[in-house]
Amino acid sequence: PDPVAAVAPTAADRAPAVEIPEEVDPAEAALVLSATQVLRQRGEPARALALLGEYQRRFPQGALQEEALALNLECLVALADERAGAQAREYLKRYPRGRFRTFAAATAARYPASRPLKE
Repeated sequence: PDPVAAVAPTAADRAPAVEIPEEVDPAEAALVLSATQVLRQRGEPARALALLGEYQRRFPQGALQEEALALNLECLVALADERAGAQAREYLKRYPRGRFRTFAAATAARYPASRPLKE
């Protein structure tokens, strides 16, 4: 069997499309869009996580926090990182009616006993 096919992400492993409102700071939008492209088009979740970390440092109260958290979760899933479950539960706690809740709930179920986010 092809080992790459065995770990290829499925639609269930991907959050919905990121939508950026026009009024968002262009620098903020650029970081989130760059992380999305690096993750989804280039297949580099570790690099996307680094970009999302930069987003969090530069825009701790940014307008795209929900999108950044969902993308962070998608990166952890792509890396098969045990922390994905804790990240999913954090998303559901912060955004119980959020756009990415279906993805987060599925991830939380897939990683029921994951390590905490902060180590």
